[in-house]
Amino acid sequence: MSLTIRAVAQSDVGLVRAGNEDSGYAGPRLLVVADGMGGHAAGEVASAVAVESLAVLDGPGPAPEDRDHDRALTEAIATANRRIRDLVEADPRRSGMGTTVTALLWTGRGFNLAHIGDSRAYLLRNAELTQLTRDHTYVQALIDEGRLTESERETHPARSLLLQALGGEDPVPDLAEVPAQDGDRLLVCSDGLSGVVSAEALRSVLLEVRDPQEAADQLVDLAVQAGGPDNITCVIADVSASGFDPQPDDTTEAHLVGAASIGAAHPDAMRYDDSEEAGEASDEGEPAHPEPEDAEEAERYAPRHRSRWRWVALTAVLVVVLAAAAVGVRALAEWYDQQYFVGTDGENVVIRQGIPGIPGSTIVSEVEGLPLEALPEVFADDVRQGIRADDEEHAEQIAERVRREACRASNAGPQISGFPGLECGSVTSG
Repeated sequence: MSLTIRAVAQSDVGLVRAGNEDSGYAGPRLLVVADGMGGHAAGEVASAVAVESLAVLDGPGPAPEDRDHDRALTEAIATANRRIRDLVEADPRRSGMGTTVTALLWTGRGFNLAHIGDSRAYLLRNAELTQLTRDHTYVQALIDEGRLTESERETHPARSLLLQALGGEDPVPDLAEVPAQDGDRLLVCSDGLSGVVSAEALRSVLLEVRDPQEAADQLVDLAVQAGGPDNITCVIADVSASGFDPQPDDTTEAHLVGAASIGAAHPDAMRYDDSEEAGEASDEGEPAHPEPEDAEEAERYAPRHRSRWRWVALTAVLVVVLAAAAVGVRALAEWYDQQYFVGTDGENVVIRQGIPGIPGSTIVSEVEGLPLEALPEVFADDVRQGIRADDEEHAEQIAERVRREACRASNAGPQISGFPGLECGSVTSG
């Protein structure tokens, strides 16, 4: 049975971001979504570099039968990673620039999948939606280790921290083969879609809206209606044994959306001026970068003035990516096991294993004889927020100091009548 595919792509800046750092590609034999991040030249350059590096695998006509598809994808991703790192090395101000990449390469019988990061690929078959990729995130690592449940994923404060991305130290993609059947529908998307639209809502649109472009448009609209907190990109591909009716806009060329559609992969087309002064004129007296043709384009691709929290978040992502590449997820979990803090359990002061503010910490011991209500307010607030410690012994020492301050503030004797639970002796762990 001969199978053919037809693919479309759609992308939107969303309601919060000032520019689109996503890139999408839907070609005759290749589907790609890349979600860029950070750096002086920003993530749109990294995502477009990823698309451009993979696009060499595409082309019209039947898929080459003698191609090693896994190797082709791996080498193209390695090329993209090398190009991104070269851009950073050429200008250290781009440090932190990187991108996810999820690619599906058509073989004529199915797809070969390559994946790095937290963009996703899904398969709709016989009305059932299956996620084909695993997120390379800190939260997913906690879930895999049994430290976090799926229901806690979306509210976890570190849910966006990536463990792998292009731009790091030789990231290794997940590879898989996806056999195809007549009637299959594939979805590849950035987390601007999958992070705010439920899997059931994705399934409903993919199942009920048969025109792929209309389905892609509706999915983007759903993400916008959910607040559009991030760029939104999706690629949809249908598989058929009977072929497709010709459409007026049918072409052998690929559909490029997002940053890739404006050629951000090329240094001479980057939005961000590499000169000391932004907007510095060229030798001919013209602006170094031409003005967008209309106001809408200017708004979508205007340079961003990133706030301090964004730089902190991007730096955290880079640190986690590099750390994970060097020591692996298990080492990261072992590091997490060595984190302790003095915190609360209801109105009790306890020693916890974990990180303050991040769900999933566990109680190691209760600090007996030290009720939270007995603490001076300034110390009570610190304990509620969590006081970090170097290890469990250090946490016990911190608790002892907190107890001494509580006793001193109350002019404590052996036991305080106002706080009958407060004991002004040594810290006792249960």
